[in-house]
Amino acid sequence: MPRALKIFKFFYQLGLICLLALVGYMIWLDFRVTAEFSGRKWDLPSHIYARPLEIFAGASVSQSELIWELEQLGYRRVSSAQSKGQFSVASNRVQLFARGFEFWDEAEDSKLLLVEFAGEQIIALSDADFSPMAIVRLEPLRIGGVFPDTIEDRLPVALEDVPPLLVETLLEVEDRGFYDHYGFSIRGITRAALSNIFAGEIVGGGSTITQQLVKNFYVGNERTISRKVKEVLMSVLLEFHYSKNEILETYLNEVFLGQSGDRAIHGVGMASWHYFRQPLDELEAEQVAFLVGILKGFYDPWSGTERATARRNVVLQLMANAEIVDPDDLAALQASTLSTVDRPLRSLNPFPGYMRLVLDELGEQYDSLDTQNEGYDIFTSLDPWLQNQLENSISRGVDSLESGYRIEEGKLQAAGVLTRIGSGQITALVGGRDPKFDGFNRALFADRAIGSLIKPVVYLTALQSAHEYTLSTLIEDAPFILEEPNGESWVPQNYDGLARGPTALYSAMANSLNLATARLGLNLGVQTVIDTLTVLGVETDWPDFPAYLLGAGGLTPLEVSTLYHSIAADGFYSPLTTIQGIYDSTGDQADIPVREIEQRVDPAYVHLIQYALQVVMLEGTGRSLISRFPNTALAGKTGTTNDSRDSWFAGFDGRYLGVFWVGRDDNKPMPLTGATGALQLWASTFQAIGAESINYVRPPDVEYFWIDPKSDARTDDNCSGAVYLPYAYGSEPDQRVRCDGTGVTENWLTRFLGL
Repeated sequence: MPRALKIFKFFYQLGLICLLALVGYMIWLDFRVTAEFSGRKWDLPSHIYARPLEIFAGASVSQSELIWELEQLGYRRVSSAQSKGQFSVASNRVQLFARGFEFWDEAEDSKLLLVEFAGEQIIALSDADFSPMAIVRLEPLRIGGVFPDTIEDRLPVALEDVPPLLVETLLEVEDRGFYDHYGFSIRGITRAALSNIFAGEIVGGGSTITQQLVKNFYVGNERTISRKVKEVLMSVLLEFHYSKNEILETYLNEVFLGQSGDRAIHGVGMASWHYFRQPLDELEAEQVAFLVGILKGFYDPWSGTERATARRNVVLQLMANAEIVDPDDLAALQASTLSTVDRPLRSLNPFPGYMRLVLDELGEQYDSLDTQNEGYDIFTSLDPWLQNQLENSISRGVDSLESGYRIEEGKLQAAGVLTRIGSGQITALVGGRDPKFDGFNRALFADRAIGSLIKPVVYLTALQSAHEYTLSTLIEDAPFILEEPNGESWVPQNYDGLARGPTALYSAMANSLNLATARLGLNLGVQTVIDTLTVLGVETDWPDFPAYLLGAGGLTPLEVSTLYHSIAADGFYSPLTTIQGIYDSTGDQADIPVREIEQRVDPAYVHLIQYALQVVMLEGTGRSLISRFPNTALAGKTGTTNDSRDSWFAGFDGRYLGVFWVGRDDNKPMPLTGATGALQLWASTFQAIGAESINYVRPPDVEYFWIDPKSDARTDDNCSGAVYLPYAYGSEPDQRVRCDGTGVTENWLTRFLGL
């Protein structure tokens, strides 16, 4: 065979092998392109939302509260609201153009509203034609998320929902020939190279949008010839299988647009919220220019404002050249400041204390849901306004306590929990003096002795004991020594070291008398008191030691909230919760465990305890608050442990229960009681949120009588020192006394005749 023929045959066979290899390689690339692009493109984070603010006539929402919430939601204050996301303020009115929101039960349309206020309340709600409206829900604030392992955060958007201004700008800057090429563009590469040379900086890229998408999705950023060839081949295949709009939409949702701590911002939807706290359809031209500008690299608008502004202005110039914006407006647009929001927190979630509770609840009750990757919307009961007030009260209050009582700086810690009474929804939670620090969460995990917070449980146990005890029953507040089986002696004392002798039960609780409580508890039985604690919703492993009658047992602030919520909710037990609903990307609701609400204690006896807790605020250890809450019916109980190692207060108004704890992590003593420590944090919080009086509704089997508390006998209302006390039906005293102290004993006949 001639030599030339052999050479030809060799190269022919080699070429055939290479061709087959190329075909096989293209088939493999094609499989990768279609398999990954047609399947689920991303692991989507689940976004967690606060409660939606409900606006209606009669709502306890102040004008300042509504304005604050609108600002958190990214509404812009203007002279007159004309488009979505705007609001204006005039005297006692707020005009706002609500954005609308796709709620789980129905869609709330975008609409212009007028809200009128009087004091701390909405008095009127009307539409643009001044016609009265029943109720409107604002969109809920996004407060955090459950992120994939990549910690990529994105908010997918459909191409039809992306403003044309953004699409036009993107194509002008990144890929003018996007709708004409087949995945790559020699002309584009040449044009970009020349533009960059003449501009002296990168003003445009050589890669098409399709190539950029392939690089992000498949091949990475490695700078090699083989990688570039692979990128071009896959771009051609991508264009062969999918439409231009599908590719553009995917690019808009995939592109990396910034970093916030560990959290990567992907897609224009999330970037719009991250930088401007606004949805895409509300962005102005200069904001669009900024987003498109940072595609070529991260231009931090907070630490590198000048560089970010310069990059934005380059894009604005390109927009004006292409008449995407009016060239006459260019100078004003370039002179404008970056309208980004304050630097976002670098943590994944801005409310770490509350979020820890949400994540725990998700893990315990919704462990079958892949909330890390499936993109659920999780709605909670967090009230951002209440959370803000709670955070401020705790962080400022702890600083004030340290300076006021000369406590070593940085040693005090605190925790607080706010719960909506009746529903059991936890509306705010702080786990430490620095509310934004994601560290040890004392509200959930600090198991501390509760001190006198246990006393209402002791007295409730007594009141339920077949009419043996009433609020006016005299119990002995006198010293005693209890010899225990181990040979040790238990010698309780009152906080002030004094003994008061026979004392009415309600007064003993209001003044937190240890001696009277210990005697009463021992008569009832320690285990009986612990059983009542269980009935109220708190499971413990406490031993039946006498010291536990005075609060030696430890509970967390969250457990104390469960206990006192059952009391505040008229004896109804309801598991406390944060999660109100979970919905998948199609709007279908995930199965929610049924939360049983049980009537565990007779409302009559709870009513008596609520009365005694109100006396605490009027005459007892909480009386210092009378001047701060005039004409407001409140109820609560202080708690102080040995050597003042723990300061507690649990109290409620007509809407919320607040539980606060102050102490040191090293458990050392401090110069604070429940009244001088935790009570002060409670007071500042409830002043900020606007405390409302408790609406005491007398149960049908409760009657009120005028009583002489010194003799546990009924008397007349005009007698000096007489008190008006509630009694479970039939348990009121038989004995009657006159104002001078003399009296007669009633028998069944005088009772029957009503004499």
